[in-house]
Amino acid sequence: MMRTRLFALVLLVTPVALASPGWAQSASDEAATNLARDRFKEGVAYFDKGHFEQARNAFLQAYSLRRHPAILANLAWSCLRSNHFLEADRYFRQFLSDSKDISAAQRADVQDGLSQADARLGPNEINAAPSPAPAPTPEPPQSTPEPPQAEQRPTPRVAEAPSTADQPQAPPTETATTSEPPPESHRSSFWPENMLPVYIGGGVVIVSAAVAIGAGIAEQSAQDNANTQTNLIIARQGTCPVPSTAPSRQVRACATLADDKAQWDQDATVGNIAIGVGVAALVGTVVYWVLAKKRGDEVNTPATATETKLVPIVGPSFGGLSASTTF
Repeated sequence: MMRTRLFALVLLVTPVALASPGWAQSASDEAATNLARDRFKEGVAYFDKGHFEQARNAFLQAYSLRRHPAILANLAWSCLRSNHFLEADRYFRQFLSDSKDISAAQRADVQDGLSQADARLGPNEINAAPSPAPAPTPEPPQSTPEPPQAEQRPTPRVAEAPSTADQPQAPPTETATTSEPPPESHRSSFWPENMLPVYIGGGVVIVSAAVAIGAGIAEQSAQDNANTQTNLIIARQGTCPVPSTAPSRQVRACATLADDKAQWDQDATVGNIAIGVGVAALVGTVVYWVLAKKRGDEVNTPATATETKLVPIVGPSFGGLSASTTF
């Protein structure tokens, strides 16, 4: 009992490490860390008073908020003292598996607790104890789908009637038309007369949405990498920025964390810009649609028709649509 009590008191200092992930910790993470620290202190107080069931519940809450080996060891001892032997066996084994930098005395203390738990369990129960779940691997960012090309709406061509200035005696010549029917005199007033700005605005909205989705996926991946690196630094009881006497392993870990945070910020900026451009293009298209001259407001003049071509342009650092009109 003295070894168990002394081990819990030694680990009481670890909440300081739990609450010091450095500048990489967000406001929500800091709140979770503070709450985990409070639950940890409550668990230690309950354990010292002999209230092992209350200590077990407090350490469970702390470990659900911040998965730190110090909490796990105290949770295992609380489960053992409150007769939850199968849970104690599992948490002792997980602590020995996850904690690589503990002292020989601490490892011997935990090994003694594991032996006590195994002594209260049968062989079948020990074999049935679930092993710790492996840490999830961040999914690679998915490829950004290509935006669909805007549908082309060619305007019907109508051939011009030949001039009769030099032949006053000749009868009027009828206008020759192509196989497509000429535009009607009056059509629905829902469609703007010039659809080119609508096509361009729609294309910008689609491209911006695709860029925003891709940036969001990349941002989430960078955030997951930063969180994983932060938890690794916390588990080794390190801090960033590193002091001049820190080992090279800690220096490399902090440098990796800084790179992950920079990538996180860059992806977030790209996504925000894409969303802003897409929203502006959408609003502009809707405003143009409402205010533009509609088809059928006056009789269409089929004397001259136009042909519009939209060509997508993709480069190493830019993309968009090229619009050209032939009169």
